[in-house]
Amino acid sequence: MNKINHIKALEFIKNGHSIINYDIEITEQKVEALDALLLGENNVIIPSSLIYYNDEEIDYSDNPDITDVDFKHGLLTQSINIRLKTRADINDWIKSSKINLDLLASKLIEDFYDNMQVVKTD
Repeated sequence: MNKINHIKALEFIKNGHSIINYDIEITEQKVEALDALLLGENNVIIPSSLIYYNDEEIDYSDNPDITDVDFKHGLLTQSINIRLKTRADINDWIKSSKINLDLLASKLIEDFYDNMQVVKTD
């Protein structure tokens, strides 16, 4: 089997050639993130230490500026991780009912927050 490095493999792929009959050697040469994805689609996995991102090449033209209104109206969300302790019977019920705890917790917290805003006095 012929050996080529991942840069040559990328060139082959971009030119429409198959790399199936090649043994791909990963060298220390870095590749852009999109090129790493293309290689990955062709079963060549690039270590994250060899992937670089060029911020100037990111196209933000289809993304409007983010405002506080976006957060206020729930258009943007932030994730938090929580750990719940439950009784064994409740844990069994959650599993057997296939309850999506992330969705349930999010909805309960949102509803609680909304209700607290209604009853809040300053």
